[in-house]
Amino acid sequence: MTISRIALIAQLKGFLDELPALKQKDYANAQDFQLWSDKIRDCLRLGLGDAHALYKRFDDASPREIPMFRFGDRSTYQRAYLNEVKSKETALKSVVQALELETSESPDSARPSGAVKESERLKVFISHGGKTMARLELQHFLWQIGMEPVVVDDREKEGRNPDQNVDYWLEQSDFAVVLAEQSRSSKQDEITIPRANVTDEIARIRGKQKPFIVLLEKGMSLGSNQLTGLTYETFPTDHIEASFKKIELELKAAGLLA
Repeated sequence: MTISRIALIAQLKGFLDELPALKQKDYANAQDFQLWSDKIRDCLRLGLGDAHALYKRFDDASPREIPMFRFGDRSTYQRAYLNEVKSKETALKSVVQALELETSESPDSARPSGAVKESERLKVFISHGGKTMARLELQHFLWQIGMEPVVVDDREKEGRNPDQNVDYWLEQSDFAVVLAEQSRSSKQDEITIPRANVTDEIARIRGKQKPFIVLLEKGMSLGSNQLTGLTYETFPTDHIEASFKKIELELKAAGLLA
């Protein structure tokens, strides 16, 4: 048994409508959230198959276990639960948007006004320290405004080694966003700095003269010397969306967004 794309999109949007109630629940009742996630997996499996990239996008969005009630304090685990919910929400919205775009471009359906064709999307390279909820939200935001987020880990290598693959995809991109988070950081001279791969990629981006912006989670630093001449924005922990307006402004300044 399979379901059509239109029916699948409608079902997934129905699951999105259930999120406000899930966010009001206590983490001790996390089984309701797990059941919600399992139902979405079943829908995606029926509509796409479990080998499909969009199934994996949702399934991989939150690999961590939700802590059980008996461990730690309530506030810590409630926050962990809400982070899990938010991570799945971001992934599900991204899946729905990708399916809507795919459906709108099929020969059997009219293309909605204002939609962006895959081939028309400008590429935005994302430099990051690893897979996090903030990165997923950033990817979703870029897709929403008509850009194609480029995460090298998810791109084909075609025989290139990791360094060559970074250079290749950076060359293909029109803009770059550097994401520096506390959870993916290092210590140097008593300041918290991004992982080595991120600082290295900043140098590569500069070398290729790509327009870019650095997003610094509160408490992160590149050092005063490194920030000279850079465009950057600081965002509060768990609120990457606070930097989105600045990204739009920089894309417009670079002539990449109307």
